[in-house]
Amino acid sequence: MTRPLWRAQSIRGVALGAALVIIGPARSAPIADVGQPTRLKVRASHGVEVYLVDEPSRAGSAARLEVEPAGNGVAPVQEPGYSLTRRVIIKSADVAKVQAVCAPFGTTVRPFPPVPGYLIATAPTVRAATAVAEEVWKSGVASEAYVDIERPQPLRNLPSDPSFDQQWHLDNLQAPEIDANAHGAWQLGYTGSGITVGILENGWATTHPDLAANYNAGASQAGAGTTSHGTSVAGIAGAIENNGLGGVGIAYDAQLSKLYRGSASANATAFAYLNDLNHIKNNSWGPADNGRISYMTTLERDALAQATITGRGGLGEVFVWACGNGGSASDRVDYDPYASSRYVVAVGCVDDDDTHPPYSEPGASLLVVSHSSGNEPTDRGIFTTSGSSGYTTSFGMTSAAAPLASGAIALMLDANPQLNWRDVQHVLVSAARRVDPANPDWQPNGAGRQVSYLFGFGAVDAGALTTAAQTWRSVGPELSIDSGTLAVGASIPDNAPVGVSQSVELEGEMLIEHVEVELTAAHANVGDLRITLTAPSGFASVLAQQRADVTDNYSAYVFTTVRHWDEPPTGVWTLNIADTAPGVSGTWTSWRLRAHGRAVPCPADFDRSGVVSSSDITAFLGAWFNDLSDGTRFADFDGNLAVNSADITAFLQAWFGALAEGGC
Repeated sequence: MTRPLWRAQSIRGVALGAALVIIGPARSAPIADVGQPTRLKVRASHGVEVYLVDEPSRAGSAARLEVEPAGNGVAPVQEPGYSLTRRVIIKSADVAKVQAVCAPFGTTVRPFPPVPGYLIATAPTVRAATAVAEEVWKSGVASEAYVDIERPQPLRNLPSDPSFDQQWHLDNLQAPEIDANAHGAWQLGYTGSGITVGILENGWATTHPDLAANYNAGASQAGAGTTSHGTSVAGIAGAIENNGLGGVGIAYDAQLSKLYRGSASANATAFAYLNDLNHIKNNSWGPADNGRISYMTTLERDALAQATITGRGGLGEVFVWACGNGGSASDRVDYDPYASSRYVVAVGCVDDDDTHPPYSEPGASLLVVSHSSGNEPTDRGIFTTSGSSGYTTSFGMTSAAAPLASGAIALMLDANPQLNWRDVQHVLVSAARRVDPANPDWQPNGAGRQVSYLFGFGAVDAGALTTAAQTWRSVGPELSIDSGTLAVGASIPDNAPVGVSQSVELEGEMLIEHVEVELTAAHANVGDLRITLTAPSGFASVLAQQRADVTDNYSAYVFTTVRHWDEPPTGVWTLNIADTAPGVSGTWTSWRLRAHGRAVPCPADFDRSGVVSSSDITAFLGAWFNDLSDGTRFADFDGNLAVNSADITAFLQAWFGALAEGGC
């Protein structure tokens, strides 16, 4: 299947002098047309084909005749599902000669920006297009000339694996909209090909018959350890399709590597391991789900940051983390330093009726949810690989949600391998499906984005992710604003819900992705403390709630929130700490606020290079010509849902205005 990845990249190569030539009225009599089914010989890309066309006066459906009548009375076999267009694809460097040949047919000739060396000739009728293709071919002015034909593109069939019907998380037969929409991505041709997902566990069964063919030994760490948990995780991400066994993984053409977790040094080694070969690393593990804060060592933190920023040739490796199963024990993803890191995609759960299962941990750092086991009465588990060669129908919780999201991201990277690690997060946020919309936990943040402590920005939808990824333009380099360490030295009164607050003002032109609060406070039971960050917009992030956590002190503990996504950081931020249980008082020593995000998009900076230059005109014109040829609206600059000359006017006004002001 042809994949339109060029749309977001190669439009930068358009020549500024690209000519649009409209040939005047035909110098010869117009080609006769009839309004009934007509047999046409059409020059196609691989020779002459014969079509039965309903209305050769305009583009439309047609049937290809597999054989011409041979005079034996046998009717030719018809293959329906084709569409003939009025466009002729021409490969030639001599535009003037092509124009001269096309002139008698009332034809528009223009360059095809995505691929240099090609021209598009648009004829007034399908019949005229066939004549143009034939005439250009015979004239010798082009090495290739053929009618632009839309051929049948049947949707991919669902996998034939015998237990696929049990994989409701991929294709929910009882409630078709309540699944990861894997079929939506598969229909587009994206199956994870070329992407490697690292399964960071204590081993998995690489010889399992439903996994072995996708095992990437070259991207794996040495070791013989195997766990059934790891095997189940691997199967959700990348079990093999149509091999007559079990079910499939959401990214069934992706490769799977084996990585080992353990001590801090073992974890750091795995985080940093072969980040040129591993594109995604899945982590279905974390600290105990008991509501207590945990710390990540500086070694692990630095390894995670380095892999995220420098992996995949500088695009950044994508880390996916299960948010944890301690929701019923008042645990939150915010108390897990791994899952709550800004370098990580924190994934929670939604069940088979699109509601929140109590075990799935909420939090301010939760980005998205994906489907897993859940609530009564059905409480369906996840069918996946298990043991050395078996299967299970009862895998679940966030251990299953994470690899489902990892596999969906593999499909996204299959659709657009040039996405950087922050682009991946942006696409996840933008394409998430809002689940359980009546749940009162949903709130609009200061940028108008609906966000929830239970669901993050919504459920992973593989079809929407791959569709968005195809034309995604990078968000550009990361920007950061740092308040520096702010001394407080204030008492935290015991059992005083009002608490104590301090504010800081940030200044900077950007849009937020992540906000970090680094907190140092002395308290014998940090579980007594409710911690809330309020943005200049007035929108709040609860970072910690009262719980049974008798840990002593917060020692430069880093809380992260994604709830302020796309808000501007400029203005006063307020952190409040309140002791909500009787017992002991404490002291708030210091804190630090860091906002990370992207530059405010400049409409005139069309190629997202960070500067307004002539390359933006090149990029815009390339997109504009492409939209005219394929009906998309990538260059709908004035936002009126149509691509026409008004968009060129609007863009040039913005471009000259930005240039005059020295930028946006």
